[in-house]
Amino acid sequence: FRRPSGFTMSASSIIEIPESTIDVQQIASEGQAFELRRKVVELANRRIEGLKLYNAMPVQQAFHMSHAKERVARGSNQSGKTLVAAIEVARAVTGQDQFDRYPKRDGVCYVVGFDGRHLADPMWKKLARAGAFRIIRDLGTKAWRTFKPWEPADLAREHEARPAPPLIPSRFIESIAWEEKKTSVPKLVKFTTGWEMHFYSGNAKPPQGSQIDLAWFDEELASEEWYPEIAFRLFAKKGWFIWSATPQAGTDRLYTLHERAEKQVEQNVVPRTVEEFVFLVDHNAYMTDQQKKEVYDKMDEDDREVRVLGEFSRVHRVFPEYSSK
Repeated sequence: FRRPSGFTMSASSIIEIPESTIDVQQIASEGQAFELRRKVVELANRRIEGLKLYNAMPVQQAFHMSHAKERVARGSNQSGKTLVAAIEVARAVTGQDQFDRYPKRDGVCYVVGFDGRHLADPMWKKLARAGAFRIIRDLGTKAWRTFKPWEPADLAREHEARPAPPLIPSRFIESIAWEEKKTSVPKLVKFTTGWEMHFYSGNAKPPQGSQIDLAWFDEELASEEWYPEIAFRLFAKKGWFIWSATPQAGTDRLYTLHERAEKQVEQNVVPRTVEEFVFLVDHNAYMTDQQKKEVYDKMDEDDREVRVLGEFSRVHRVFPEYSSK
C-alpha cells in the first residue's frame, strides 16, 4: 500500500475487520464467476455483431470479392449500394476483411460525403448505429440471422425482426472527435486496430499531403477536385477506392470511371483496375414487391431512369445522344 501524498490517517480512523468475517476463497470464486459471466456475455455479443450476421446478395458478394483498386457501386435508391460500401469500410478498419486487401493495423481511411449532414446520415449511421439491416431468430437453431422477407416463413414473422447491431462495434472505437456532435457529424474516429477514419464534406476543399489506404465517396460530389486529389493520396500506398452513388447529377468524374470500367470489360482486361457494379432496387430482395411498387408509383419517367434504373442523368449533358464510338 502506498499512501497518497498529503494523506494522513489517525489511529481513531482505522476500522478493524475480524479475519473470521473474510472468506478469501469465496471472494476469489465469486470474482472468477463474474469474470466467466462477463466473457460469456462478450462472446455472445460478438456472435451477433453486424458484420458476422451480414448476408450478401449476389451483386453485393461480387463487389466484395473484387480485387480492383477502384470499385464503383452505381445504382438506384434503396438498392443496397451504400450498405455494401459501408461493409467494406467496416471490415477494413476492424481488421476483418476476409480477402486480406487492407492493412490489418494502422491504416488511414478518408470518408467523403455529399455534405456534413450526409456524413452523419447515412454514412456514419450506417457504420456505427444499429439497423443497417434487420435480423431475426432462426426457428430451427434459435440463433440470430439476417431477416429474409422473400421467404414466406420470415415474412409472416416480420414483427419479430430487429435492427442488426452496428457494423462497427463500440469495442473497436477508441475515440471520436466531432465536427458537430449535436447532429452526429464526425471528424476523426480512431480505432483499437490503429486505423483512423477522417470525414470530409464534398463541399469543402480536399486535404493535401496525406497518404491513405482507403477512400469512400458516397453520392456525387460538388467539387471536381476531390477525385484526382484522393487518387494521388492513394497512389503512394497502393490504396483502395470505393464510390457508391445514384448518378442524379451526371458529374464528369463518376461518368469517366463508368466509361473506364466499361472499356476494361470490352477489352477483357485482366486483372481489372476499375470495376463497376450496378445495384437495382428490383434486385433488392430485402424490399417487398409492394414496397417497390410504391417507389415506382411516386416517380415520373425521368426520375425512374435515374432513381430506379440507376442510369446517369442526362440533364447536365449538352449532347446526351453523342457517342465517341
